[in-house]
Amino acid sequence: MAVILSSYGTPNTIEEVEKYVVRIYGKKRQEVVEELVQKIKTVGISPANKIIGELAKKLENKLGERVVIGNRNWDPMLVDALNQIKHEKEVKFVPLTPFSSAYVLKGYLDSLNKALKQVSVEGELKLVSGWYTFQPFHTIWSKRCEITPELSVVFTAHTLMKGDEYEKQVRTLAQEVARKLGIEEYHVAFHSQPMMPGDWIRPSIFEIVQKIKTKGVLVVPIGFVFTNMEVTFDLDYEFKEKLESLGLIYKRAPLPDADDDFVEVLSRVIKSEQFVTNM
Repeated sequence: MAVILSSYGTPNTIEEVEKYVVRIYGKKRQEVVEELVQKIKTVGISPANKIIGELAKKLENKLGERVVIGNRNWDPMLVDALNQIKHEKEVKFVPLTPFSSAYVLKGYLDSLNKALKQVSVEGELKLVSGWYTFQPFHTIWSKRCEITPELSVVFTAHTLMKGDEYEKQVRTLAQEVARKLGIEEYHVAFHSQPMMPGDWIRPSIFEIVQKIKTKGVLVVPIGFVFTNMEVTFDLDYEFKEKLESLGLIYKRAPLPDADDDFVEVLSRVIKSEQFVTNM
């Protein structure tokens, strides 16, 4: 058996940004390039690639099986991953998101199917998804939250267009983590809305500020499992700056990243029949 860990992918340097944007949009979009370059200059390169690389190594040791990385938009790409494991009898494809809504999975599956047109895989392909319901994963998050009366808990996730199960799944995960924490009062808010019109999931993190009656917030970014630019810039920089300008405290729970407890939980998810479906 082999495992493919898949994420969106992110550039490693400012010089790679233009090529990265072209891979996403199929053409150069100067405004997107400039925006991402400015973010990198402000908060630094995303740590995502380093984290996922470490996660893959730890997971490989834990499972005793080959684990490779196949990203949607940056090296190593899914084609590279398939070339490494094409002779395996069984391949488990693991998007690094706990959610399984059609919209969330579509981008991953479209990218995988495109790669499969270039590389033929001999073994059986299986999808691992939907582990936002897994109780040990709820514990992962609850262990990372330091609850105090002076901070309001705000569970956050990347916004998407309304219309499928994503919002419900995010709110379900928030509810389960809150239950583990023993709290009844909390907020769920969304962030990182693209600069384009549409019916986006709300409220935004900025809209929720007016509801904060405590000295500040504890942000719990359950929409991700590893630290990325949306965390370091959109939350730790922009949202923090907004809160502090209002005299409010900003604190954030650390993400699972490549921590040993997450490696343990993810290995159980991959081995469990509950979250595995044939493709």
